[in-house]
Amino acid sequence: MHRLFAVLFRLPFLPAHAPGQILFFTTFIIQPMNNIITSILIILAAFFLPDTASAQTDSLKKAVITVSNLHCNNDMPTIKKQLLNQDGIEEVDFTSIAGTSSVFTISYHSSAISQEQIERSIESTPGCDDKSEMPYKVKKEGNRKKKKA
Repeated sequence: MHRLFAVLFRLPFLPAHAPGQILFFTTFIIQPMNNIITSILIILAAFFLPDTASAQTDSLKKAVITVSNLHCNNDMPTIKKQLLNQDGIEEVDFTSIAGTSSVFTISYHSSAISQEQIERSIESTPGCDDKSEMPYKVKKEGNRKKKKA
């Protein structure tokens, strides 16, 4: 065994007839190195393994939002660009302009952004013609008048 250490580690100070030196070497050098390496691996694993607690609370959601006060075909891509610059927004699709409205379908991560934040982001998007204006309005579902039967 002690010859194996002398050959593997090319240690000239471990002669073949010195088993006491091998015991010293394994006890005070190899075992502490194993402890250090194990500690480093545990620390690295803590930083680089995914956090399962946050992964369980995150879900990919879809919001369908009607935006009004659109005036040209450049308004929808302007809003889409604004949304895609937000953290947590995965995908944005929109319909063609109908009158002054368009329907946006937005896929987003609920742990990073909420539907209310998405709506605020839409309404704070500068207009494509005048960057000082914020003309876009989100039509709220609850604000619609119910039709009488």
